[in-house]
Amino acid sequence: MPRIVLVLTLLAALAAPPAQPQTALPFTIRVEQAGSALEIADGATVFMASEGVGLPATATLTITYRGTDQAQITQITRTGSLEFSVWSPELPLLLASGGSVAVPIEYLPASGAARSAQLSFTYVERARTATFRVNLSGTAPDYAFVYTPPGGNAIQVTPGARLAFPDTPLEGSSLGAFSVVNRGSGAGRINGISVTGEAFELRGAPLLPAPVDAGREVRFNVAFVPKQAVTASGALSLELPPGRAQFILEGLGITPAFAYEVLRDGQAQAAVPSQTISLGEPPVGETVSVILRVTNTGNAEGTISQIAVSGDGYRLANLPFLPARLAPGAALEFTLTFSPSKVGSMPGRLKIGADEFPLTGSGAGALLEYRATVAGAIVRVGAGGTLVLTPAAVGAAVTVNFEITNVGTREATIKAISLAKGDAFTLADLPAFPASIPPGGALGFTIRFAPKTTGSLADTLRIDDVSVTLSGAGTPPPALPSYRFTGPAGVQPPRAQPAIGLTLDAPYPIAISGTLALSFASDVFAADPAVQFATGGRTVAFTIPENSIRAVFPNGATEIRLQTGTVAGVITITPSFAAEGGFNLTPANPRTHLIQVERGAPQVLNVTLLQTSASALSVIVTGFSTARSVRQINLAFAPVAGETLATTSLTINAETAFDAWYASSQSVAFGSQFSVTIPLQLSGQTRNVTGLVNAIESISVSLSNAMGSSSQVSVAPAR
Repeated sequence: MPRIVLVLTLLAALAAPPAQPQTALPFTIRVEQAGSALEIADGATVFMASEGVGLPATATLTITYRGTDQAQITQITRTGSLEFSVWSPELPLLLASGGSVAVPIEYLPASGAARSAQLSFTYVERARTATFRVNLSGTAPDYAFVYTPPGGNAIQVTPGARLAFPDTPLEGSSLGAFSVVNRGSGAGRINGISVTGEAFELRGAPLLPAPVDAGREVRFNVAFVPKQAVTASGALSLELPPGRAQFILEGLGITPAFAYEVLRDGQAQAAVPSQTISLGEPPVGETVSVILRVTNTGNAEGTISQIAVSGDGYRLANLPFLPARLAPGAALEFTLTFSPSKVGSMPGRLKIGADEFPLTGSGAGALLEYRATVAGAIVRVGAGGTLVLTPAAVGAAVTVNFEITNVGTREATIKAISLAKGDAFTLADLPAFPASIPPGGALGFTIRFAPKTTGSLADTLRIDDVSVTLSGAGTPPPALPSYRFTGPAGVQPPRAQPAIGLTLDAPYPIAISGTLALSFASDVFAADPAVQFATGGRTVAFTIPENSIRAVFPNGATEIRLQTGTVAGVITITPSFAAEGGFNLTPANPRTHLIQVERGAPQVLNVTLLQTSASALSVIVTGFSTARSVRQINLAFAPVAGETLATTSLTINAETAFDAWYASSQSVAFGSQFSVTIPLQLSGQTRNVTGLVNAIESISVSLSNAMGSSSQVSVAPAR
């Protein structure tokens, strides 16, 4: 660390631009000091900072000839302060091009005053004699010490001096100031500051090492904090570069002292602060008392500023006027009473001045304690406290044994034990009520924790008028196994009722309730309300019993049917799963079951004929088109035997009519189903039958669209 200060000082000094020589110098001058090196010019100054009087500072000049010939240094002359020493090489010294010579320099200050000198180097080059110079500047710190006692004037002290503090009360403090003054010319530092002696403390000390610039000072304080009423001694030590400077510390601590006695039945017993004073175990409602005596055993007057008691059942009587002054050897007395209002321990605290005494007393009677065995460990629970149970997975359960113990002196009676909610927590093995617990006896029962969801769960256990919070954490159940759908998938015919099922790949230990949700994505921009489950609607519930794999649907079936409808599109079946209590087991991306109804040619479901007269009838065609498109209706007529028909086939362009039907809101309720009536008016003459309608043996009907034609359906007129 000291080297850093010198390096910084040197670099700062050498950074100043030197005076430029009149002619080019054929030498380079390199100065090395404190681990750093720097080239300087002719006439530059080398600053040498000593760490203290009598401590040397060194530097080395390296002179290198940079000419192309050779040069001879004939003389090195030092002028100025004799505190600079130069180790000159043997002269004359001949240097060829690139040759060097090292010149060590030492500055050994005899005081803190600044010193200077100059080195002159005379050389000959090519018959020319010239001189270059290097200036030397030396500085050093010089320390003085000043002590200002508490409430006193500053005095200069020398190492070994005694620094006296005034008499100080115990736990009080006296603060003395100390200064380290640098009277020298150079920067100094303090490497260490320490104080010994348990009654003395160093305060406000600077960060170390602490710099002390020339003409400046470093101040800190020494505190006298006596711990005993005796003369205390110590030492202040300063670590400076020249060596250690030590000063003797002295002070006297003064204080009064108090002794305490408890008088019980005429017998005195000594008590010390923080010692427990017992008031016994009187029955509830009765009173016991003791006398407290306080004596000043110190060497100075003391003051008792307060006497106070806290805690249920504790009171003070016969108190003196406060504050009370006690001369050495004087004493005062007062009375402490205890009247318990409840069974069991009743702690308190007595405060006399700055001293405190714990108080203990107990009321006789029954006293209940509560504890539980959780994961093999016994956990005690207080009234109004919290019992934390071991975490349990949703669908699983953990149990704890809860025990009520009577640690009092009389029999206890329990009238009821219950839970506020009784959801995740339940009770078992309860006794008949009212239940009696003799002194030293116990009553036990079981608490069962079976979470139905994850996260923190709580309930309140009530034991008569005592409440205990039950807390447990539900953890996620095991991951749901993979599952698969059974039954037809992919492309299925319209107006079908395929049956599908759901099966887990492995048994699951918890009962599952779930739902299949059906959605339909139409391929022809129209929904089909007929696409639904056979039970009605587009959702159906199922269950999977614990440790089984198959989904069970309403009525105990293991498959559920659905209607594919008459509109082209994709039916998607998506399952959801939940454990008991509603905990969601559904995977983030559940596997679905897809059924597709493709666009196709129209299909004729039925053809009927309605005769309206002997020469007129109507053809009524019902069917559906999954593409919701019909372009043509094709009619073919077959005559009865012996008759001839002028028209045996008829093609009707029905696209406009069907487009209007499928575009109407009324059609949505029917999917792609339709019923079309084609009125026919017959004309001509028959040969063997009466009436033109009777000349027709049958009428065949087919429908077509862009995907193809339906099958031909034939129907005969009624005879």
